[in-house]
Amino acid sequence: MKKIILFFTIFLFAFSFAQKTNTRDYEDINARLDRLLREREVEKRVLNVNLEGKTFVLIQNKGTLVYKYVVSFLADKNINIVELINDTSAQSKTTKLYSGDFIRNNNYISVRADVLEGQKIGIPLTYNFMIQERDGILFLINMNNNEKWIDTALVK
Repeated sequence: MKKIILFFTIFLFAFSFAQKTNTRDYEDINARLDRLLREREVEKRVLNVNLEGKTFVLIQNKGTLVYKYVVSFLADKNINIVELINDTSAQSKTTKLYSGDFIRNNNYISVRADVLEGQKIGIPLTYNFMIQERDGILFLINMNNNEKWIDTALVK
């Protein structure tokens, strides 16, 4: 009789522990699914964003060098990319102006700049972006290195 009660107690303990673990796991899975659904709704809103006239900027500070990249989306799927390099140690500034075109597929954008200051270049400057919106702010995320380009309309 003692063996039966002991076996029954161990069985109930193991069953209740398994139920608590499964409940916790299901709560985590449910939270992740809710987060994915919220992000998917944001991606659907981004599909309707018109890029014409929008400008995005990326600023990189690498020691004595400050790199500023500005991409402007123009009419007829054209773009301009301005590259500003500020060298604080040599007190010099360099500016390059690229122009080219872009292709948009849903929330993915492929940018190709094949003209440098009016002259064709052999190897074009290319970027692959994914457009995202977080808290009402538009971002272009570079898919190669996860750099975030922010919309300049929000930077004042």
